[in-house]
Amino acid sequence: MDEPEPLTPVVVRSLMEGAERYRSLFTHNPHAVFSLDLQGSYTDVNLATQEMTGYTPAEMRGMSYRDVIAPGEVERVAAEFAAVLAGEPRRLETCIRHKDGALVEIALVGLPVVIEGDVVGVHGLAEDISLRTRTSRELLEAREAADAANVAKSLFVANMSHELRTPLTTIVATAELLEDTGLTELQARFVQGMLRGGKRLARLIEDILDISRIEAGVLTLQPAPFDPHLLLYDVCSWAREQATRKGLRFDLVVDPGLCRGLVGDTLRLQQILTNLLDNAVKFTEHGFVELSARSAAAAPGATTLHIGVRDSGVGVPSELCQSIFDPFSQADPSATRRHEGAGLGLAICRELVDLMDGELSLTSALGHGTDVSLAFTLPTASAPTG
Repeated sequence: MDEPEPLTPVVVRSLMEGAERYRSLFTHNPHAVFSLDLQGSYTDVNLATQEMTGYTPAEMRGMSYRDVIAPGEVERVAAEFAAVLAGEPRRLETCIRHKDGALVEIALVGLPVVIEGDVVGVHGLAEDISLRTRTSRELLEAREAADAANVAKSLFVANMSHELRTPLTTIVATAELLEDTGLTELQARFVQGMLRGGKRLARLIEDILDISRIEAGVLTLQPAPFDPHLLLYDVCSWAREQATRKGLRFDLVVDPGLCRGLVGDTLRLQQILTNLLDNAVKFTEHGFVELSARSAAAAPGATTLHIGVRDSGVGVPSELCQSIFDPFSQADPSATRRHEGAGLGLAICRELVDLMDGELSLTSALGHGTDVSLAFTLPTASAPTG
């Protein structure tokens, strides 16, 4: 057999430089780097491993990883070690016990050392994640506490319904009775002011209670068969009167093929449409407000009801078309104050549409009106009679 050619000085120097680079990377790596033999005993560790475990490199050489891993984690880590010996790199998060007894949470990577197809050892890389995991737990606990407090607040407000409504209803009813008692002109103006303020406050309380009930998860739907035509006409009888008072044209556009029987919560559907139409009339000074409806077959036994509310009003800046549905969000606070709004109407619409698994979209441009589209896929039903 031929003798192997001797290594040249250049090759020897290159090998030495490569070994030195590896040794430098191993020794000075900011993460804990170590090597294990096939039995799981440490054969080499760097200084960062000493900082993480509290053991000196001399103490760790010959120790088993089982002596460092926290007792409750030994079996799980042993299974991962066996997988690495089978040639499969592994990642896991576990705990070790520091020399002083403290537990340290680490993120660990185990890599097989393979020579000529055989696994001859394991390289490990570990990072102390105790601070990160503790911070994550604290943030999660704080979030859970905040969520619990928010739910408690929402439940409290939702449960205050009777206590809030009863005295306000009494005030408004008393003012209405007082209005019919032969008042002087000055007294009549005072009573009218009380009624306007009371009714405005009643609307605001209703909106706040609705938002609170939705947030607390106590608002439930009451589906029942209904005729979409009757729903639209009921809503229009109110909206047309509001539009006429402002000198606006009100249009109802109903597709001739609109279905006659669906199953849904008409009270909540009416609330959505009333809020949208109230908003359209409120922010339209000249022109028109339009309500349109059509239906289309969906899955067997279901129909998609499409409803649109369109106006020629002041419009909404395009960048605010989505945030306008957030609670207490107002595209123009000064305009909203003029129209006695609180920024809750559209937020309630969004929440109710989501509760009904519907779709809501808004397109608008400042000074060019607004177009709101709704879609609800509802079970079909026989047309209600009577």
